[in-house]
Amino acid sequence: MYQIKVSTTQPTIDIVSSILWDVGACGVSIDQPFDSSEVDYDYLDQKLLMQCTKCDVVVSGFFECIKGVQQNLICEFAKLSENCIWDIGTFDLEICEVKYNWIEDFKKYFVDADYGKVVVVPEWNDSKFDKPTVKLQLAAAFGTGQHQTTRMCIEALQSHLGQKSVVADVGCGSGILGLVALSLGAKFVKFCDIDTQSTSVTQYNLNLNQVDTSLYQVCSSNLLHDDKKKYDLIIANLTASTLIQFADSAKENMHAHSQLIVSGIILDRLDELKAVYKSKMYNLIDTKIADDWALCIFKKDF
Repeated sequence: MYQIKVSTTQPTIDIVSSILWDVGACGVSIDQPFDSSEVDYDYLDQKLLMQCTKCDVVVSGFFECIKGVQQNLICEFAKLSENCIWDIGTFDLEICEVKYNWIEDFKKYFVDADYGKVVVVPEWNDSKFDKPTVKLQLAAAFGTGQHQTTRMCIEALQSHLGQKSVVADVGCGSGILGLVALSLGAKFVKFCDIDTQSTSVTQYNLNLNQVDTSLYQVCSSNLLHDDKKKYDLIIANLTASTLIQFADSAKENMHAHSQLIVSGIILDRLDELKAVYKSKMYNLIDTKIADDWALCIFKKDF
């Protein structure tokens, strides 16, 4: 196993991580001067975020084989340097061989999750369960069911998804929510995400779960842009800012009995989001809260 360390800055962590995945990394880790999980980027204005560019960050990619990888990275980082508005740092590369097996270590933390009507398991688990089971790729750092927002979404699907429903999983990430919907009896699911890495992971997980291709569509799109279809249920686990933006268009894809489940809402912005959806003619059906996060369920007000 080889580790390639890339020196960069705070604002470009996600971009550099994505590039490492794209050139073939089987895992990515981040070493940074503060824990970004404690930061809600909905609250950071551009001036404050620019100040973070002075923070040195090391993003590491792990590779089974590094032939040609270094040259590919140099080319990708040169493109980024030309187009990025941030100070991207030095992009110094350090390559070393490591014996640490991050995959085996990760297996200790990614365990089975039983939600009542469905079980979510890592791809290496071949155990048989007496209920629908969803398998997820190890490298899917886009949603493994462990976060409160994802758990609330799965619980909401178990309560609100009707049999033979047509569903849209907006901002699908790993595809976990759409896969759960299919396992619970959805007739069809559209998976969409603006990030092509996410749609690739979703397709992998659909193949892993041997889902018939007639039951789904995977596409790269911003929310449900240019989609005229009406869905029985739309689910979106995104940031509060994106969900507020979604209020303008989501109702165009809803009929009289459709439900819209939105999650990923930091509690400090819950009242703001509710007010926006009320102003856009949505009826609030239910609200769920877990720790500092909230989920809301709406219907269209005709």
